[in-house]
Amino acid sequence: MAAPVWGKQLWQKTRASSPWRAAASGSARPTVNPRESEDDAFATALERGSSTVRADRTKKNYQINSRGRPSRRERRSSGRAAPRRDVGAPRRSSSLPMAAVPDGATVAVTGASGFIGSHVVEAVLRAGFAVRAVVRDPSNAAKTAHLEAIAKDYDAALTFARGDLGVDGSFDAAFAGADAVVHVAAVVEVTGSSDAAAAIIAPSVDGCRNVLASVRRSGTVKKFVHTSSCIAVAAVDTKGGGDKFYDEGDFNEWSTAASDPYGYAKTAAEALVRETCAELDIPLATLNPGVTLGPCFTKQHTKASTVLLRELLYGNPLLNYNCTFVDVRDVADAHARALRTDVTGRFLCVNDDGVRNTLDLGAYARAACPQWRTDATPMYSPNFLAAARALYNVPYVGPAACGLAGVTDFKLRACEDRIPFANGRAKETLGVAFRPLTDTVRDGLASIVDGGWVTPRAPETLPPPGKPSTRPQRPPRFLGGSLPRRAVCSAESRARAPAVPPARPLGRDVGMNSSRHPSTVF
Repeated sequence: MAAPVWGKQLWQKTRASSPWRAAASGSARPTVNPRESEDDAFATALERGSSTVRADRTKKNYQINSRGRPSRRERRSSGRAAPRRDVGAPRRSSSLPMAAVPDGATVAVTGASGFIGSHVVEAVLRAGFAVRAVVRDPSNAAKTAHLEAIAKDYDAALTFARGDLGVDGSFDAAFAGADAVVHVAAVVEVTGSSDAAAAIIAPSVDGCRNVLASVRRSGTVKKFVHTSSCIAVAAVDTKGGGDKFYDEGDFNEWSTAASDPYGYAKTAAEALVRETCAELDIPLATLNPGVTLGPCFTKQHTKASTVLLRELLYGNPLLNYNCTFVDVRDVADAHARALRTDVTGRFLCVNDDGVRNTLDLGAYARAACPQWRTDATPMYSPNFLAAARALYNVPYVGPAACGLAGVTDFKLRACEDRIPFANGRAKETLGVAFRPLTDTVRDGLASIVDGGWVTPRAPETLPPPGKPSTRPQRPPRFLGGSLPRRAVCSAESRARAPAVPPARPLGRDVGMNSSRHPSTVF
């Protein structure tokens, strides 16, 4: 089956020179912290019920004589210290080494037909693993044809299996005999659900529980890679942005099921995975990406976070919130690198462009694709945001009134606050080289146009000097309605001026819970 048109053009260069193979083969171990290693050894000995443990916590002088474990003096003389437990990694109860997944091993990837999952399948196949793509319906060619084309392009081993997040035991067959599991599948519904517990929280938390139950029953999984989100690292009301970067040591303690169900679900699911993997003694690597953009394999992918790029081509208003972006190919590369190395813990995946507003994508698009017209118009005007914030701060009455209009404190903060993240650990430990946002926007727009899912508009040409512009003038948007252009001062002109149309109520058709943007925040 033929690969997508854009895929053959875009991946030729990647396949010809894959820089990450050499990097993966010579990956360095994380820096050792002897003090932390000794603390871990002491705690492990106590957990095992060591027969002889003599400790002096002040002088850092202790010996562990059970099971032949070397003392601190012996380890010092040998010049070797125990491996440091990485940031966010589960404590291992045994002394077995955390080896990388061997070449040719079978890796099960959940959510394989999704936007991120498809690129993860491609990256894992390129890394030399056999992939078992787990989807809800393997017989649906519309969801699996592009994966078959990718496998054929790389001449790699790809099989399909069935799995449903809402069904316990549905992943048993998919994980049977698998050496590693990459759990990407998730329900991405940031806002707009009337029943957040059923639509957002349950699929994320209970879905992870069902996946982990199948991992427990398989008995063969040696590495678990979990796709989380940067929202699980930071909440919108802490640190205050500025030069205070969030890193892997931060955790979202603000989100609740009522204030931010998506952030709450991601945080709870990540905690569940971390706890279960520690119990099962399975090495865990957690990836926390920002808003993910890049090339699309199918039309369905244009309805994920890449809807931002699609709306630029259409010229539709964008939800103007602040966020950090990342290329989907870099996120997928990080997953593959986490399999090839023995590192564990959390890894923030964001590019080096820093915090951007979604409206900034318009400038990037014009610079990267000047042959197409791309408009970035805000859905929320600055006046609306200021008025909504002032109303929300009125005790009791304000939050209730804003709630009727679908405006919450979380939505306002997403538009107001700037939350920076640090990507140093992913660079240094995994060796990920993040693409600039210009390349991400260019390749994402090209994939949408080449796929035939959006017909691009020609760029606007400026009229010669002295001639009026032929571009139709539209009244500006204001609070969900529109105002007529200013009329001339004559009474006759004022009489002919059109009446001001009534403002539309703020609901599902206007605002951050718009059905056109179901999954664009974090």
